[in-house]
Order: sequence, then C-alpha cells, then structure tokens
Amino acid sequence: ELFNYMKEHFDNEEQYMQEIHYPYLNEHKIMHKNIIRDMSYLIQNIKTTNDLKEKLYTIMSEWLLEHILHHDVMIGKWIKAHNKNTKEEETKQEELTEDSQEKLEFIYSCPCKTTHALSYNEHLDILYHNKNLKCKNCQQTLFYFKNPI
Repeated sequence: ELFNYMKEHFDNEEQYMQEIHYPYLNEHKIMHKNIIRDMSYLIQNIKTTNDLKEKLYTIMSEWLLEHILHHDVMIGKWIKAHNKNTKEEETKQEELTEDSQEKLEFIYSCPCKTTHALSYNEHLDILYHNKNLKCKNCQQTLFYFKNPI
C-alpha cells in the first residue's frame, strides 16, 4: 500500500508542478522515478522481518524524508517567490525566482577536505545532468557531503 500511495502521490505532485510551470519539473520527475526504482529493488530483496524494518527505515528516512524536506520545500519557496512578484515584469520575476533557488546551499567536499557550498542548480546539475565539478585547490571531483537545513 505504501508503494502505491507513493506512486499516486508522485503523480499528483508532478501534475501540480506542471500546472504551475515549476522550472525543475524534469529533475523532480527523475527523483521520483529513482525513489520508486530503489524502493522496488529493496522490497524485492527482503529476506526477514528485520530486513523489512531496516529497509523501510532506509526508504523513509534517507529518501522520502530528504526528498520532502529539501526538494519539495523548494516547490513552496518557488511558489512564494513567484506569487510575490506577479505584479512585476516577467524578467524581474524570473530573476527573483532564480535567486530564491540559489540561496539554498548544498555542501560538497573533496579529498583535500575543502568545503564547497553549491547552489540548488549546481546540485541538480551534478545529480541529474552528470555535471562534474572539481576543487580549485586539489583539482579532484567534488562529492556530496550534506543537505541544507
């Protein structure tokens, strides 16, 4: 039932994002697809009741909670910025919308232990568009360290 609820919820959410012209709809759809794929894989490989508990905890905490607290919250921030500026010019509205997305930082690191604060757009590019960013100091590929709070 949880699996079916998630699929229905994701479908409804994607339809809503399409209606409001959310600029990160495609990336969000990829996130949903990955969550469902990973959940399906985990469920198919359950061997014991304890295994079920552990895997459900993983799904709920690492994927769904992270998804809701970080990516779904971005939809609300976008709507707020978008509605706030409905009386302004279209170009001004787009700039402010992008600014609201850019304020959220995602923490990345590298082998030389330098901390890199990346924007939401940069984070999405790395995750879903195979963008590869390197540290200016050590020239090594950055890796995801932690979510914004």
